[in-house]
Amino acid sequence: MTQIGQLHAFSKLLYDHLLTVEPGATVTYDDLSAVIGSDVQEDGYQYLHRARYMALRNDRMVFDCIRGAGLVRVENAQVVGIAESVVHRLRKMAKRGIDTISTIDLTKLSPEELTRAHVARAQMGLTRAFTANSAAKRLSASAEGKATLPNPGKIAAASLKAFEAK
Repeated sequence: MTQIGQLHAFSKLLYDHLLTVEPGATVTYDDLSAVIGSDVQEDGYQYLHRARYMALRNDRMVFDCIRGAGLVRVENAQVVGIAESVVHRLRKMAKRGIDTISTIDLTKLSPEELTRAHVARAQMGLTRAFTANSAAKRLSASAEGKATLPNPGKIAAASLKAFEAK
């Protein structure tokens, strides 16, 4: 058993295996399971999850899931598609959160709870606003022709500026 904060040997083995995968190549769940001797879709899932995260953070390698089959290493334009699907999921989650928080009887909350509820609702509302298709159109106009991605803080500032011009 590993200690908190320590990397499990199975995660390291899977990480090392993922480093050998070329862009566009697929590695099957069976191959990955054979590396650690445990099914990575069941008991070994957490090790594969950690290995993928390490490959992303340490080596800038992105792996997308092929349902029931394995992982494919993707680059560039394919990564943009993955990022867009994340934005779509964020938008749906924010909608669900807004629907959930809207069930609260605000008169039964303490002042602190009321403030927290307003803040959470505002954050989810902003997430919905910034992930809408209309927002993407406005934001794409400010990104045209730029060869590098700015840091997240600059992106947020530019996003707010684009919305001010509305």
